[in-house]
Amino acid sequence: EISPRGEWTLRIAFGSFFLLLLPLGEGWDEGTFTYLDGHSPKHPSLAFSFRTIRTKGLAMAGLQGFFFIIHHHHTHQLMEIWDLYTDAGELTGETAIRSRTLPPDRYHLVVHLWIRNSQGEYLIQKRSPLTQSKQGMWAFTGGSATTGDSSFTAIQREAEEEIGLVLTADHHPVMVRRSIHQVSIVDQWMVDLDVALDSLALGPEVDAVRYASEAEIRELMREGMFWPLEEEYLAVVFGA
Repeated sequence: EISPRGEWTLRIAFGSFFLLLLPLGEGWDEGTFTYLDGHSPKHPSLAFSFRTIRTKGLAMAGLQGFFFIIHHHHTHQLMEIWDLYTDAGELTGETAIRSRTLPPDRYHLVVHLWIRNSQGEYLIQKRSPLTQSKQGMWAFTGGSATTGDSSFTAIQREAEEEIGLVLTADHHPVMVRRSIHQVSIVDQWMVDLDVALDSLALGPEVDAVRYASEAEIRELMREGMFWPLEEEYLAVVFGA
């Protein structure tokens, strides 16, 4: 569902775009307007350029469209519905809206997917400005499970949404660790898979992808350019 603000942004974007459909008419090459009977306006201030109209219209359409995408993306994120769990990982039947404070002793599920190629390198992704935190950092594939997700279906959804990878059970992904971090139950998944980077379709939350070795990832972390992780977490990933 689009909010009223988002709806008006979309209307303005489309309205601006339709300026491009104005007929060329006489005076396009010179950049001046002429009336239908062929004479030019007597007052200089009435002379204007179809080229200017179209250029401004295109710029406005692009700008408004860009802000609509950002607005709609963040609205979609904020309205995510999470299933709630006990600290033992059992579903409670309760739900919560993302960004809201969770009830006491309740947790939501987060999944991390580490993809390792046959050279022992890991596929990492750079977070885009559309993400809610740590923009510009490198990280793993993953995110929050939404209502109805299992841990496995959550990594499938995140892989497809973020990098365009269709992950199936035939790829034999393995959950190597479950831990609790603050109000999140974090499931770490590993899959050995040779993925061609040029075959991926990056989603709006991802700016770039690359392969990196353990040493390169640790160096990025020292430079503050990789999602911060505890050593116990990394030992499971790199030792799996």
